[in-house]
Amino acid sequence: MRPVSFIEPIRYDPLLLISEPDLSGRLKEMSWLERCAFAELMSGNLKTHVFYAVAQQRQAVSIAQPTDEGLVPRLIDMEGAAAAAALRQSGRIRTTLDGLTISLSIGEAECDALALFDEKRTIGEIQRESGVAPFRRIFSILNALNTAFLCMPAPWRLSG
Repeated sequence: MRPVSFIEPIRYDPLLLISEPDLSGRLKEMSWLERCAFAELMSGNLKTHVFYAVAQQRQAVSIAQPTDEGLVPRLIDMEGAAAAAALRQSGRIRTTLDGLTISLSIGEAECDALALFDEKRTIGEIQRESGVAPFRRIFSILNALNTAFLCMPAPWRLSG
């Protein structure tokens, strides 16, 4: 077996937490598991590791990717337009995970993209309306916090 994703992913992604360009550049050169180990050492608060795993021989991507324009973003316990309105007010996503406080700046463009998360629009539709970079940033943060996932479009959307 090999791990394909840890829960919550933000705990294991130092690239979302570090803005210093030299360090970010060095982290990008590391493998995914090396970055996960770095994040664990950086935070110092991971007592238990929870992860998804697949058979070792599976070389293909094993999780849905936000580059598949036909998938639909789905939010957990929130509605896109309401969440976007709240973020426009604060300008930040804040959370605390086992004593580690994470605070990330969110801009208008990311809020515009989030407002389009209605469980009907596909990634491609959202990106055409709001831009690729804002969609990818807000989705990557929310996905890393386990509050946004990708799913196939509803069957009634496949026929038209």
